[in-house]
Amino acid sequence: MPVFTKQNTLETSRRRTSVLRYYIFTASAVFIIAAVAIAGYFLLPGAFSVKVEADGQICEAEVGAETVADLLDRLGIELRELDRVEPALQHSLKPGDSVKVIRVEKRFVTRRREIPFQEIIRGNGRLSRGVLRVLQEGIKGIQEETVEITSENGSQVSATVLQTDLLRAKQDFIIEFGENNTLSRSGRNIAFTSEHMVTATAYCNGTEASGCPRDKRGCSVCTGFYNDGYTATGLPAVAGDGSPENPYIIAVDPRVFPLGSRLYLDGYGFAIAADTGSAIKGYCIDILFPTHKEAVQFGRRQMKIYLLPEQ
Repeated sequence: MPVFTKQNTLETSRRRTSVLRYYIFTASAVFIIAAVAIAGYFLLPGAFSVKVEADGQICEAEVGAETVADLLDRLGIELRELDRVEPALQHSLKPGDSVKVIRVEKRFVTRRREIPFQEIIRGNGRLSRGVLRVLQEGIKGIQEETVEITSENGSQVSATVLQTDLLRAKQDFIIEFGENNTLSRSGRNIAFTSEHMVTATAYCNGTEASGCPRDKRGCSVCTGFYNDGYTATGLPAVAGDGSPENPYIIAVDPRVFPLGSRLYLDGYGFAIAADTGSAIKGYCIDILFPTHKEAVQFGRRQMKIYLLPEQ
């Protein structure tokens, strides 16, 4: 059994104090070395700060002899496959530098786009002047595009068409206009300015000699109270025979065919616009016949007429 004396107790205390001091010194040394290892750039002569911009945040970082890659790694900023950095990762930082991380994203979209058709107007020497004919209606085409959209830091910077597929071809609108201004009838060449399709009816002059029925008031069926044998222009309401010397008298809408105009009625001959009528509006004409019976027999029909040049 050990014997504890005052001298033994003092020696033991000294030993324990020596061991404690050793551990304290060792721990302090490890702490200092670790601190220097983690932030040694703060202790290096010539340390400087750079601006770092990433993910919408801007900060100042103290650096020493580091590359951009070293700095980003130390700051815990990870780069994805498409991301890029300005300046490059291998760049050795120097005072005045700023580092910018650009997040790059690509996505692919499919979109449809209309292809406008063209309007083609061309002359046709076989058509009469004044005639327009639609040969082909216009139809827009449709194409499908595969597009690569590139965004940097959330903003689109480019859209590149990678592939185009035609879903429907466009069809141009084609219209022809007549260029022919000469009419050949009965061995005669007749120059004209325009061709028109009209609705033709007939009337008589409303006099008793024409056989036009009248009511008790003296109002005739064809001309109403205007049955004195004269037209609206003051010409005698006498039916012609369609010859150049004795043309038919027709009632017209003066807004379409001015009074006094010379015309050729296909199948009937020459005519002059010398009368009007309350029912004659637009592309309609009323041909004066000698008798009411002939006017009734004519009825209503579609007729091609030609406006002749002024003499």
